[in-house]
Amino acid sequence: MATKLKKVNKNKGMSPRTKNVISNTFRGIISNRACVDNGREAPWWLAILFFLFGAIIPLIPNHVSMNKVYGASFFNNGTFDFAEQITKASVEMRQDNIKYDNGDTTVTKRQFVITGPTLTYWENNAPKPIVGDVGGNNEVYSTTNIVTKEYGIRIFYSPDDGEAFDNTCLRLSYQKFYSGTQKPVDWAEWYSKPVYDREAFYTPNLLILGKYTMKLILYKRAITGGNSNTVAQTSPAGIHWEGLCDGDMIGMSTLYIPGIEGLKSDNLNLQVCTLVYDYWKGVFTIGYNAEKNVRKWNSTLIYLGVYGGLIIFLGFMVFLLTRGKNNPFSSLNLWHAEKIASFLSFTPALLAMIFGFIFGGNMIGQMAFIMLLSLRVMWASMKTLRPIQ
Repeated sequence: MATKLKKVNKNKGMSPRTKNVISNTFRGIISNRACVDNGREAPWWLAILFFLFGAIIPLIPNHVSMNKVYGASFFNNGTFDFAEQITKASVEMRQDNIKYDNGDTTVTKRQFVITGPTLTYWENNAPKPIVGDVGGNNEVYSTTNIVTKEYGIRIFYSPDDGEAFDNTCLRLSYQKFYSGTQKPVDWAEWYSKPVYDREAFYTPNLLILGKYTMKLILYKRAITGGNSNTVAQTSPAGIHWEGLCDGDMIGMSTLYIPGIEGLKSDNLNLQVCTLVYDYWKGVFTIGYNAEKNVRKWNSTLIYLGVYGGLIIFLGFMVFLLTRGKNNPFSSLNLWHAEKIASFLSFTPALLAMIFGFIFGGNMIGQMAFIMLLSLRVMWASMKTLRPIQ
């Protein structure tokens, strides 16, 4: 009778080395010795995976923080009458257009026309590039406070680009007017008077609309009788027109205002102000999106290079520190040292991510990974990888 052969089980289970690598991977969260052992035994792909974890995880808070930035966030600390001023200007310019279209040629038609990446200022159905000057003779539009008789906001159009546009904004930001008037300050006359006899002055809010970008500068007015004021808010650099819809900017800002023909610009209700203000907030927000994405990814890639380079550099330091004759780890080659640094980087990366969220993605959170990983590698070199005494 034939003997029945037993079926041989070829599945021998997990190898001791694999078990050891898995165990060291989890223990390596707190154990430097486990990271050293994994540097010797773990496969190359696992070390590269931990290298990527170490370089990418600390980037998350900064990336999330920059993604939350929006172009109109500078309004969070107050609008300094911008909402009322821009509503009044938008309504008045729109009413001028309506009157002009009805045949009243004595009224100047003003339009800011967005076409792709550019903004053009039009008067009387023709493009007219106007550059504002400090004296206020060439402004596009301005509002006046009916009580104080002072400028509220002054709006300029500048066809300049780049540094020339920045210089125009800087030049206009130095404008000052005698309090209670729209008369520019004569500095020679002002300084020639005794201190107690010098008139108070103010600086109105400024909106400079450029061919490719714009700048809003809001001022905190001085106290009554004072003679200085300070910048309260400034819009971020890098607001561009290509993200916005083509067409007449002022027409779009007043598109949903009912009965705009009969509105009194000196007595606008809250609903009208909210509609126009929300539109302009959208202009700042959408116009800044492209710049925000560029800055966000540039910052992320720069820190990715810094963090990745740090892990590689500290791996090289581990290699150099174990070259001593009496060091039991002198058999480690450069690749082993780099793998050790990769496994050591995981816990500092997690802690740096936590610190980054706590500190809102600022410099403290960004530097946390560099300090924590450096301390851990130094500690491992002094305790785990030290030579025999």
